[in-house]
Amino acid sequence: MQLAPRMKSVCLRYAQDTEQAQDYLQEGFIRLFAKIDTYRGDSALLTWSTRLFINNCLTLLKKDKKNRQLLQGLDENADYPEESIDVEEDILDADQWLDLMQHLPLGYRTVLNLFVFEEKGHKEIAEILGISENTSKSQLFKARRMLKELLTPTNGGK
Repeated sequence: MQLAPRMKSVCLRYAQDTEQAQDYLQEGFIRLFAKIDTYRGDSALLTWSTRLFINNCLTLLKKDKKNRQLLQGLDENADYPEESIDVEEDILDADQWLDLMQHLPLGYRTVLNLFVFEEKGHKEIAEILGISENTSKSQLFKARRMLKELLTPTNGGK
């Protein structure tokens, strides 16, 4: 099993661009090799590695002050609906989704990744990112709305 392609996809979901994703990938493998002795075999190596890479990406995002500001929401007290915006998920392949997600601002993309791919709730996302639950909700709502706009042909969608 080769981990690099799968872990690169994880890094691309969190990074601003492919160069940053490469940096995250390299840092992730350094961390993986440093922590491999902590792998107990309770889960598949792929599952354990994925979790390690996600945590590494989040740590690197939060270390950068510029990213930290982007993760903070401006609509702290806004109340956004929890309903999803319907998007046909099968119209794009994985590479197209990754490309589309690169067009989302960092805060939107990070919350969307944690909510959709990591299946975290808003309370847990808020704790992970150091933001409020309402900020998490607003970032997710805006991310879904922006994805829908990007997918709408009249708005430059694919």
